[in-house]
Amino acid sequence: MSRGHFCATLVAAGIERPTLGSALRARRRHDRCVWSWLWRGGILPRWKRLSDRLSRRFEDRLAILAARTLLRASSAIFMKRSPCKQCPLLVPRPEARAKRRLMPNAASRRAITVFLSAALASLLLAACHEKRHEAPSRASEAQISVRLFEKLALRQLRVQGPLYVMVAGDAPRSTREAVVQAAGSTVTVLDVKTHGAVQLVPAEGSVRLVPGPGFERSVTGPVMVTARANQLVIVAVLPREDYVAGVVSAEMPDGPLEAQKAQAIVARTYAAREKGRHHDYDFCDLTHCQTFKGVPGPELRSRIAETAGFILQDAAGRPGAVFYSSTCGGHTASAALLLGADSDHAPDGVSDLDSAGRPWCADSPHAKWQFTISTTELGSRLREALGDTVVTPIRIRLNYASSGWVSQVFISGMETPLTGEQFHVHMGRLFGWGKFKSSRFELVERNGGLLFDGEGLGHGVGLCQYGAMAMARAGLTFADILDHYFPGLVLSASLQSSR
Repeated sequence: MSRGHFCATLVAAGIERPTLGSALRARRRHDRCVWSWLWRGGILPRWKRLSDRLSRRFEDRLAILAARTLLRASSAIFMKRSPCKQCPLLVPRPEARAKRRLMPNAASRRAITVFLSAALASLLLAACHEKRHEAPSRASEAQISVRLFEKLALRQLRVQGPLYVMVAGDAPRSTREAVVQAAGSTVTVLDVKTHGAVQLVPAEGSVRLVPGPGFERSVTGPVMVTARANQLVIVAVLPREDYVAGVVSAEMPDGPLEAQKAQAIVARTYAAREKGRHHDYDFCDLTHCQTFKGVPGPELRSRIAETAGFILQDAAGRPGAVFYSSTCGGHTASAALLLGADSDHAPDGVSDLDSAGRPWCADSPHAKWQFTISTTELGSRLREALGDTVVTPIRIRLNYASSGWVSQVFISGMETPLTGEQFHVHMGRLFGWGKFKSSRFELVERNGGLLFDGEGLGHGVGLCQYGAMAMARAGLTFADILDHYFPGLVLSASLQSSR
């Protein structure tokens, strides 16, 4: 240590700048001091940086004072020599200032042991102090990651707590509300900017994500927020049962109890089979995966709690290939129409008529629908979607499956026919899902135009939601409903062990 650096250390420690002679004498005492040796060896500086970091993190000096008290007591009991006055640790010297010879090696080892013990005690005390700031752990339950608000292209998100905001390299911050913003690939929250992820952890049960009026979501797990091309990427990590409850709340919020239980088992089976459907997260919150609008209140979760851990399995013991749609129109569609001829373990369509021969979903507002368009307009719009090979005015020929759903659509000018579901998807995107509702329709040419006379809403595969609700009102249980729509699958409690 140079003379100038030593004097600067004394000044930084709060000691008045010494004279040259006193500085030299103090430096000789300092060089013989074992505490100075610990400092030069790099042990004390690390401990001091740790102390400062802990004090900033917890906004009090509890851990620091406790550790220093232990250190002083240890030095008084076990050590032959106290620190000199100029040591950066500034542990007070006893009144006796008698000259002593340099500490022997055994005493030095004892001093190091005592110091490390005190440092360990400070870390344990800090960990106990930090425990109060941790969010409740959900590690015992299976986790599902869901991307939220993908279609909104958000640049700002308001989060209402209480919650903890965690940014890499910074201490967790407790707040009741935070605003997260995106700029390029940078995320800004509580005046902290990062190119990495911001983690928002609920402090008391859940947090509320508010991107704008009418789009609020409540989630019970941590939320990871990153930025990409001036847009926020928001992914919530949820316990599996909370995710299932959110799907039921979005898909069947007012359904009878047994229908909601059936919906919960189908949603859980789908999540178990399709987990990891997206690259960076398991599911989106759209109908592409399963509709999710946040975790509902405890009332709905308690209603479906009886089904927790239950899924539908195929003959090989794997989660079954299950699907569901709003309204089937009296007969569900074969999964081959949706997934292609190579799909395996997918349910075939089943008749969905009650004992009187009436569709279970007859009371659905989507049981019947019609869509009218001219051949010229339809041809021009399909040319935009399918390419210039489409000939206008358009001519269409249909093939049907035994279930009554359209299996193939032959369009003038196109060599390869579309499946019925492919045609439904193109028409839904072009004219709206609420106008062209399914691929269960008949085509009638009338006065230079086309009339699509249809039934049902959605792809029609698997569980019919309106049919399931009608069955539940008629007294059938969730097991009866699942046996009806998925005759090739069996109910299993295989996921209960992972709860």
